[in-house]
Amino acid sequence: MPQNITHLRLYENCRGIPLDDDCWMDAHERVGLLTVIVGAREVALFLGIDESDRSRLGRVFRHSAFTTVTGPAPTTAYTWETTYPPPIVTLFRKRDPKSALWLCRNLKVATSLTRPADQITVGRLLGYPECCIGAHQVTKGIFESAVIAAYIRACGEDAEQIADALVKNRKVEMKWKHDKCLSRATARFPFVQHVACEECLTSESSPSGLMNSAYGQLVEELDHHLYDYVLRIAERSQAAGGAKAHQ
Repeated sequence: MPQNITHLRLYENCRGIPLDDDCWMDAHERVGLLTVIVGAREVALFLGIDESDRSRLGRVFRHSAFTTVTGPAPTTAYTWETTYPPPIVTLFRKRDPKSALWLCRNLKVATSLTRPADQITVGRLLGYPECCIGAHQVTKGIFESAVIAAYIRACGEDAEQIADALVKNRKVEMKWKHDKCLSRATARFPFVQHVACEECLTSESSPSGLMNSAYGQLVEELDHHLYDYVLRIAERSQAAGGAKAHQ
């Protein structure tokens, strides 16, 4: 796949800039960076990059066709129904505003990202399959319900007591079946930036499978060291999942 030399030089200039403190997440974000630089996606999102490294990345793209924007991080879209009292639910939906760095190929899109957007909107902007966006919403709703139920069992339906427990970071016992989608998705589709849904995980020809294949080929061609590292992480995830299954 022929690539624009200027764009590849931009990617090379980003090598020394940490995109996340975690090594695996840094590699994950680097795949996302590469997909935008070569035109496979319009936007990349960086949640774990620190302030000084945001500035460094911005300088790399300052005189290019790309735009970096610091804007609000994606907010949760509360699309699920809940049966718990609103004063209690509100306690679990308070979030301190966070910021994120975006890399965009389109100036109009970059301008729009200075305003808050929810995770569904951002997922579509990042090219995630609709089936995976929907499944993620279902999982978040189930998880929220399990968390609230755990605090109600521990504190009763008293919003003030629950608020106090949250402030004091009190530990409670959750009845939550651990979701293995993340580790399974990492093992099967390590080159995508979203958590593949159960339906996608069953087939290489699924939307997530096709995306993983395209991104994997891109990374193999343009950054073989990154390609090898991502595959090693995927192999470890698969091995860990297999070991747990036999326990």
